[in-house]
Amino acid sequence: MEENEGEVRLDLYIPHSQVVIKHAAQVNINIKAEVTFYRIELQRILPQGDRLRTQNELEYRNWLQDLAKVVIKASRVQATAQDQGLGELLAKAEAHLK
Repeated sequence: MEENEGEVRLDLYIPHSQVVIKHAAQVNINIKAEVTFYRIELQRILPQGDRLRTQNELEYRNWLQDLAKVVIKASRVQATAQDQGLGELLAKAEAHLK
């Protein structure tokens, strides 16, 4: 117990949680890396939507499925990171998913 005295137990605040953050700097760099990854991924995927919408309905549906998968994961990262650029890309993606 003495070894863990400086750590905050999140399970007291979040029921059934097993999260213990020992290296906050690593968490921050992981979040930054995920933000960068999803920004690049959305920047790559979004421009394809308008072209596919008019050219091929089946490919457009597949594109929407791929976009939805990326949006789900990116929105989880956005909830943590609150990155303005990622938020703007997610708003553009949301317009396609309506």
